[in-house]
Amino acid sequence: MQAQRILKKLSPEGKLYAIQRSIQGIQDELVKKYKNRAPNIQLDETLTQDFLNAKTDEERSAAEQAIYKNIASQIPATFADKWRAWRYFAMLWNPRTHVRNVAGSAFYQPLRIAKDRVASAIEAGVSKVTGGQLERTKSFAASPALYKAAWNDWANVSDTFSGSKYDDSPVGQVERYRRVFTFPMLEKARQGNMAAMELEDAVFKRITYADALAGYLQANDVTAAQMEDGSVDRKLLDRARAYAG
Repeated sequence: MQAQRILKKLSPEGKLYAIQRSIQGIQDELVKKYKNRAPNIQLDETLTQDFLNAKTDEERSAAEQAIYKNIASQIPATFADKWRAWRYFAMLWNPRTHVRNVAGSAFYQPLRIAKDRVASAIEAGVSKVTGGQLERTKSFAASPALYKAAWNDWANVSDTFSGSKYDDSPVGQVERYRRVFTFPMLEKARQGNMAAMELEDAVFKRITYADALAGYLQANDVTAAQMEDGSVDRKLLDRARAYAG
């Protein structure tokens, strides 16, 4: 999380350097896989200038995505890549998989809530016995305002905790745009099915994250007002986010 936050705050030149380093890493992997037949990944100069010359964050983000798409188009899909993608697609496309995915996540929630409430009582007892030396991770209940702040904080960590191979890093962004199947309809179906699975998971992940984060902050005397004005101790907030994640 800290590394991704640093990456987002880099200057355009720094971000471009990170992209170039990622391209070199991808190139090294291709050389291992293809030996002398490895394609030579090149950074498009026109897209690079568009990225550096962008005036707004929106323009720079669009230029950055165009770079990732261009890099992804230069990476071929091997037979092994297609076979693995087909196996995943064949398994996850089944409607029963989606039903079980949602039902399983829903069934887990009351069990998690009960476990956390019991643990919060144990932590409170231990903290009292040790004179408050224990940094608690749970509270029996958080204020509605703090829960709302924790719910909104999901936007800051959703990419990190997506649970998929796609993340905010340059390599993750390139992987997002890779085309595995040459047949357009099959490729769209593959990407659409993965997106549906991620969406199903994200709903329950956000509920779990908000509950865990709010409980951690409440137990450590952080208020919703502090979350809103950004006055929360950064190290404490990082620990709380990592725990909730």
